[in-house]
Amino acid sequence: MGRTILAEHKNLLYFIIAGVLIFWKILLYLDLPYPYIDGPWALSHCFSILNGKFFEASFAFSYWNPYQFLPMYGIITSILFSILHKISETYSIFLFNIVLLICVIILSNSYLKRKNSSGILKLFIFLSLITSSYSYLERYELINLILLIFQLNLFVNDSNSINNTKTFLISIITAVIFLIHIVGGFFSVFLITFIAVKRKLEWRFYLKYYLLIISMIVLVYLPIILINFKGWYENFFGVYIASSGEAYHGPYFWGLIKYFYISPFTFLPFLLILFATKSNMRRVAYEISMLFIFLLFISLFGAYYYYIYIFVYILWRAGNLNYAVNVRTSIVILIIFLSPYLTHYLPTYSQLSNRKYSDNFRNILEHIYAENYTARYDKVWCNSPISMPLIKYSNARLFHQFYEERFDLKENDIILIVNPRFIETLKNKFGLSYSQITIKEIFPPVLPDYTVNLDWKFHQRNIPIGLYEITLNKNLSVK
Repeated sequence: MGRTILAEHKNLLYFIIAGVLIFWKILLYLDLPYPYIDGPWALSHCFSILNGKFFEASFAFSYWNPYQFLPMYGIITSILFSILHKISETYSIFLFNIVLLICVIILSNSYLKRKNSSGILKLFIFLSLITSSYSYLERYELINLILLIFQLNLFVNDSNSINNTKTFLISIITAVIFLIHIVGGFFSVFLITFIAVKRKLEWRFYLKYYLLIISMIVLVYLPIILINFKGWYENFFGVYIASSGEAYHGPYFWGLIKYFYISPFTFLPFLLILFATKSNMRRVAYEISMLFIFLLFISLFGAYYYYIYIFVYILWRAGNLNYAVNVRTSIVILIIFLSPYLTHYLPTYSQLSNRKYSDNFRNILEHIYAENYTARYDKVWCNSPISMPLIKYSNARLFHQFYEERFDLKENDIILIVNPRFIETLKNKFGLSYSQITIKEIFPPVLPDYTVNLDWKFHQRNIPIGLYEITLNKNLSVK
């Protein structure tokens, strides 16, 4: 009787498992609302738009200003955060990430359902996403995943042809992805081109697809460039390409290894359809080769967080290689039990074993709310972890060592630092001595005293967390 009920409600059970894991993640966020470094930075344009200034990204200050940023992420997030930030300023970035994650799961389920995929394959797809560390970076990639999976859904019922309406939609979506983040756009073109080749679509599809993408990007982005072409050219080529582009975004093939050991369960659905069936070795070799080609393509862009795009490729192949998969119940239970070890078990352990760390961080955030810094100082510079209560203000600025060469500090500015070693960063950069600055310790730092050394995983939480107010002494300004 019990087995019959379980068999009839398997899909519901799989969604319950996914729901439990997502709720668990929400509880971890509530306990330690510590955003990933890039998350608040990427929202700079969003909150400038909400402040009525489309051509600014004030929180990230000159790094993306004035005109070279891609506008679509700021537009989309400004709509979402106009709601989420009213619900909770501190937790809005985590609500944003969870909402996007749920949307990816719903769209993935829709795609697999239309492909008549097995329930166990759906479960492994859900697990591969929810238990991937890359799903919780609060960056551009989750929005692009939603759009990429929507594109897959447009291909579901077509074989060797695709009508003009769908061609137009697929092209416009790719252009939007480009205007959110350029790496996602290149991945979209690579994937859609690959699918079109597999479908043996006529040359007209490629012509329309590429021309529509270029036309949409030119239509939206060229006017932004032409407002101040010199400013765009100097910033884009002088700042991004000449410095950060070379330093952080060159080919990085070793990132493949890092991706495998940080998010190994991403590949479970793919391995399932290959090895849990009677596939011939030629088919297995072909599929593994194609997966490797896509991974190498992502490696060209250098950053480890782009590998989350491989989820879309695996979803596509899982739907198109939908064999009748039979997996032992004991193996399924084991995978369900093991897969959250990085995203759920270890964070839970680290936060429970060091309550002072979480408590101190929440106290710091409450203090920032109470002090009303943005009304008392001309500019308020802050580290990323404590930025969400401040980011909505036009005089808030991100203080991060990667971009410190663009800082300008004045007498009535204040810098809020959570990690004491950043004080040395500030002093060394500007050649300041302790006699030239005033340092006030508000909260003594709490060390990340974990029994298990997880520096490689919790790199953003392996620093002491406290709060220091730093101001320049009178009649002193630096650039």
